[in-house]
Amino acid sequence: MASQEEIAAKMKELHEQYTVKLRGELQSLSDLVSDVPSDFSKLLDTLHQRLHKLAGSAGTFGFAELSEKARQLEIQVKLWLDNPPANIPHEWETFAHEIGQLPSTLSPSQNGKEQDSPVNHSSTEELLAAPQHHQVRVYVVNGDARLAEEMAFTLRHFGHQTSWFTSLAQSTQAQADGRPHAMIIDTDLLQEEGTDPLMSLGTVPLIFTSHCQDFDTRIQVARAGGQGFFLHPVDIPKLVDRLSQLLRSNGDTPYRVLIVDDDRDLAQHFQLVLQGAGMEVQVLEEPSRILDAVKEQRPEIILMDLYMPGYSGVELARLLRLQDDWLHTPIVYVSGETDLKKQMSALGHAGDDFITKPLSDEQLIAAVKVRVSRARMLSELMSRDSLTGLFNHSRIKEQLVLEVSRAQRNDAPLSAVMLDMDKFKHVNDTYGHGVGDRVIKTLAHLLQQRVRQSDTVGRYGGEEFAAILPDCDAASAWSIVDDIRQRFGQVTFFSEGKEFHVTLSAGIASSTDYDNAEAMLMAADEALYLAKASGRNQVCLAGQKPEESS
Repeated sequence: MASQEEIAAKMKELHEQYTVKLRGELQSLSDLVSDVPSDFSKLLDTLHQRLHKLAGSAGTFGFAELSEKARQLEIQVKLWLDNPPANIPHEWETFAHEIGQLPSTLSPSQNGKEQDSPVNHSSTEELLAAPQHHQVRVYVVNGDARLAEEMAFTLRHFGHQTSWFTSLAQSTQAQADGRPHAMIIDTDLLQEEGTDPLMSLGTVPLIFTSHCQDFDTRIQVARAGGQGFFLHPVDIPKLVDRLSQLLRSNGDTPYRVLIVDDDRDLAQHFQLVLQGAGMEVQVLEEPSRILDAVKEQRPEIILMDLYMPGYSGVELARLLRLQDDWLHTPIVYVSGETDLKKQMSALGHAGDDFITKPLSDEQLIAAVKVRVSRARMLSELMSRDSLTGLFNHSRIKEQLVLEVSRAQRNDAPLSAVMLDMDKFKHVNDTYGHGVGDRVIKTLAHLLQQRVRQSDTVGRYGGEEFAAILPDCDAASAWSIVDDIRQRFGQVTFFSEGKEFHVTLSAGIASSTDYDNAEAMLMAADEALYLAKASGRNQVCLAGQKPEESS
């Protein structure tokens, strides 16, 4: 991903290019209306398209006055198109004069930068501050020091870096060393200190604990921006699951955005703004390639222009909704259309929301973040295994398809892992399915602790698990998985006074040897079968014998 300096330089260059092209476009419009052609209706169609595009893009690039005047002229053209005049309308001379006056909105001192506009350029650096990659840091804040320390200690077992405090004021002072990635706060402190100390946290997820579950307590949590609520004594596994869900939705995985717009300058501006906010953004200028584009990128949100030459945004949205894969992907129309009836009509046909151009950088970033975050949370609920909280079978396969595509684009290594517990049927038959479930959850937690944040782990079925390790070659993957194998084998399980151990076997396939997700999974599964057949409790690489893998 490009650095903030590179993005800022590209954005500056884009704005300068737009300003130069804008002056040429305004002169072209003036020339267009200087003489009325015989085909007046064709002229109106051309004017409508160009004024519509100008009204939508000028404001985003800082020319608010020009955008507004172009919008007014566009409305006049639309009235003529809806009610075609028999002859050249008497308002034409005034209209042509106003077109000729559009360049006057561009004074040399403004140059598209200092003019009042919906874009808040003063906060660009803050907006473009991409999330940094650190170990997950969780603050536990509780007036009872014993409870705070106990919860912080327990959370460390799940791989979190924790600190505990007995007041919100203490936790706020500690943020000088870096803001936490999440906070767990007891509601008693809201009564004592209020919500002012939380104002500096921005989008940090907040989970609240309480001894009370009445309506007043819960509404207080909601007003404070809480994203989780747990009663004492806190069910730690459920708290960890909720915390993990929030950290995933607010974490390091970039949002994937597809922009479909024929206005190249505006689309590139949107792309740079969203990339600066840490997102992966693709721009599609050829609507006929939309099926290939979504298949390759698998976007989490699609920003769609409503009017494009040859196709409408509604038609393209309907096209996507014909396939199950894209039924739940948010499609947001971003258009200069201000007619409320037409906006509602578009939303009634495959769209999820409507944003009117021009929009500020802040509006764009916020709109995408809110919608993708919500979509991720819903997707998480639908794609998680109920016992372990890991991705389920279908979701892990979808994720591998995505990671293979990303690895190929970045020319980076990728490893796929299949893991299976040895003789697990014996565990269920001897100790019961309840104990077996505990063993499965133990391996799930161990996998989550030992892999990186960028890795993906899923329960493939029964006692079988799968892991996806981006930027990881086969040799590195073997070291990681074999370490997990050894650690899991050392875990002692107890049942009715008896203790026992469980081992696992694993197979690994690398993207350097296989060029698609299905082939990688099949190869990893074959390597797992080889590990089982060769004595179990070992890790095998695809295409190699057990002794070669080690």
